[in-house]
Amino acid sequence: NSSKIIGEYSSKIYSEKEDFACELSNGEFVPVTGSPSRMDLLRQLLNNGQLISYETTIEGMTLTNSANSDYQLMSKSSGISEKEAMLPESDLVLKPSSFHGLAFRDNRADDNVSAIVDNELGNNLATNRRGRYRSNTNRNGNLAKFEGVKRVLVVRVIDSEGRAHADSAEVISDKIFGTAGDQENMIQQFRDCSFGKLTLTHEPATSANSVLSHLSAPGVIEATIPVSLMNTTRAVIRNQVTQVVENKLGLRLAENFDHVMYILQKCYVQCGWGAYAYVNSWNSVYQGNYYRFPGVQLHEIGHNMNLGHSGGLDETKKYGDHTCLMGNPLYSDTKSRMCYNPAKKLSIRFGRKLVRSEIHHEL
Repeated sequence: NSSKIIGEYSSKIYSEKEDFACELSNGEFVPVTGSPSRMDLLRQLLNNGQLISYETTIEGMTLTNSANSDYQLMSKSSGISEKEAMLPESDLVLKPSSFHGLAFRDNRADDNVSAIVDNELGNNLATNRRGRYRSNTNRNGNLAKFEGVKRVLVVRVIDSEGRAHADSAEVISDKIFGTAGDQENMIQQFRDCSFGKLTLTHEPATSANSVLSHLSAPGVIEATIPVSLMNTTRAVIRNQVTQVVENKLGLRLAENFDHVMYILQKCYVQCGWGAYAYVNSWNSVYQGNYYRFPGVQLHEIGHNMNLGHSGGLDETKKYGDHTCLMGNPLYSDTKSRMCYNPAKKLSIRFGRKLVRSEIHHEL
């Protein structure tokens, strides 16, 4: 079934810092562009739940090379064209997606930057795509279960000029998985936060055992991309990382891992963020030392799990709930004892089972 959306948009203005991307059948992500009215309509559809991240396809989109002059200069220097998916000016026709569709990306703002980068998630349903997680609220109104074993792969990215994070693969493995004794790590915190229901692991599935021979450390693979971080857009960087790793392993990342984390040395183009993640999806990207912080790791993986930000409706307060990792997370390598707020924990069933008991009073 498909639904036709009339080509009008309300007077309500949604943040223009939202990012949308279209996943092609080859796994490549390309930015979605369109006129201001088209993009505002897209944001409206996202926020009212008609457009579902990683589930919805829009008919009539056209794939073109970017018309942005800055991107054209970067493409010339890198030898790789920046592609865009252009929204149609006609009425938008939304269809459920069997493989690819629109993905909404959230960026975690750098704590040294006053402006918040990118926008609120909105109230989406999650996808059952590739069996990753069930929807936060399925069609029967039952809450989703985010439990069991989920497989994680980390990519230490090296650009064409040798730029890579100073931390070795072994250090990165320890910071994320605790493989060398680091107690403040993502794996432990997800286990504690879910009361043992959700286990993230660096161990690949049996069907992907060939991955082990390519790892530089437990759960960490190194990938050299043919472009420079200095003059390449983040969309191209991300796609190049995906392509290099998939070619190296001989498998599709999204079909073999629940979460894949890309670690960059630094951001040089389109900056103002510390990390970003695709909502209701499998990928997150970190620059600099942000990958070290369990609070940031759980924030971005939370977006993969279809969680939005926690805070007020006002754009300046969207991270305002400091009781929740989807608000303002802990920027610390040594502090991780924080979880999601009760509403978000309820939506993904991160809580203990309550046992009903009777209390007898004697008079």
